[in-house]
Amino acid sequence: SSAAAATSRPHSVDIFIDFVCPFSAKLLINWYNDFIPLIEKTYPNQFQFILRPQVQPWHAIGSALTMETILAVNQIQPDQVWSVALYLMKNQRDYFDTAVINENKNQILSRLANAVQLSTNNLITADQVYNILFIRNKNDNEPVHQNLDTKITNNLKYFTRFSRQNGVHVTPTISVDGVINPSIESSTKVDDLLKIF
Repeated sequence: SSAAAATSRPHSVDIFIDFVCPFSAKLLINWYNDFIPLIEKTYPNQFQFILRPQVQPWHAIGSALTMETILAVNQIQPDQVWSVALYLMKNQRDYFDTAVINENKNQILSRLANAVQLSTNNLITADQVYNILFIRNKNDNEPVHQNLDTKITNNLKYFTRFSRQNGVHVTPTISVDGVINPSIESSTKVDDLLKIF
């Protein structure tokens, strides 16, 4: 039976993505432009699509900081998450390893905060994002360096635990109602997706 079988609540489709993964970008952009509108037309109100950002440690800098940025957007104005996510995907090369290697964390976060402001047409300001993600320097009166949390650290931990407990190892990964479907890849055609769902 398909995932669109009758139910009293919408099916939950978790989209596990990494913002510096080219395959995640391909999937998310194609789904947003083509698949999600088609499935909503074919099966109205039967699916809800949830972005589940995931840090991939082999591209640790860009992956982690873009994920933190999306989590900050979700705190500030959740209805802007999709627009920012799509913007980051379309501009992901700005956060690839060779694009960020010579910057410190706060410099990269400043660029990401500006990207949020641009992608939301000033609905969210760069300062709002940066204030959530900024990490201060060591104070002179502190005898040793510290690991400091940001205002989204707990959210980052939640998403990391959620991905780990569900066995998500690569991106993109799709689960429907908590069950991972390994047949769905970034190159899966819309017609084939509709058959799966």
